[in-house]
Amino acid sequence: MRLPFPRTVVLPLLVAACSLLAAPVSRAQTVLFDFSNAPVYSPFPIDVTVSGITAHFSGTGSGYSIQSTSSSPVVPVGFSNNFIYPSSVFPADLLVSFSRTLTHFSIMYAPDELGCDDSCTMSVTAWLNGGLVGTNSSTISNPNGASYPVGTLSCAFPQGFNSVVVHWVKKGQTCQDYGPIFLADNMLVTAEWGDLGFAKAGTQGLPHLTGSGPLTAGSTNQLSLTNARHVAPATLVIGSTAINAPFKGGVMVPDPMLLVPLVTSAVGGVDLPAVMPAGVPVGTTIYCQFWIQDSGATKGFAASNAILGIAD
Repeated sequence: MRLPFPRTVVLPLLVAACSLLAAPVSRAQTVLFDFSNAPVYSPFPIDVTVSGITAHFSGTGSGYSIQSTSSSPVVPVGFSNNFIYPSSVFPADLLVSFSRTLTHFSIMYAPDELGCDDSCTMSVTAWLNGGLVGTNSSTISNPNGASYPVGTLSCAFPQGFNSVVVHWVKKGQTCQDYGPIFLADNMLVTAEWGDLGFAKAGTQGLPHLTGSGPLTAGSTNQLSLTNARHVAPATLVIGSTAINAPFKGGVMVPDPMLLVPLVTSAVGGVDLPAVMPAGVPVGTTIYCQFWIQDSGATKGFAASNAILGIAD
């Protein structure tokens, strides 16, 4: 069998995939950046680390800085301690890159608007290693004439992303007293495995595979299969790349490097906890998918969705 991983990585990955543990398993990691540990009055670029996730902040134009509620001339409702403040009255995008692949991002923002009945449009665009993932926009529905009304801008992409661009798009249709700038606080991010789809239905419908855990050296992670045929032979397929090849009436997503034979439980599930050993290079991609023998599926096999994890 062809081995797309370097040989020094094969054994650690095999151990990670097959080591069953009784230890508790961590779930999706949600982290709040409230900027309380950010260097106050510091202009961007800066790095801020919370719970093992480092965010690198920069900006276009004149950029941004960290300011304090105790000294800032403007403190929007709900902002506390330190927060992100524009360095000029001219438009500037907020750029944030992350040390971990994320599936969810949100940030509280307050545009420069005074007594407007409608608010500006804001957007967030997500990228993975420089490739566009997707975008989402937000408009505060009822600013009610407030000064610096507060809204939340968010995006969620299960395939994962590791940088975002926050952009002031356009003013509210009737708003007259405004500036094309915004303040920001309380950034919330979720780091988790990405869902790539391609499940193939069987007796119990579409088998579903999830991954959890940070994939850092020594961390406890888990693969969990549900909705599969009860007490049926199942094979976990692991690879370092995706081939998306036709197979048994479905799509084989991983390039099959490791095949781990298992049997589903009496309720059609598999829980596979494993410790991520040292020796797996940071950035290594790990694609996983289950194939289950199922007489109720076309060509005798059902398949789970594929998931993607990235070693950290």
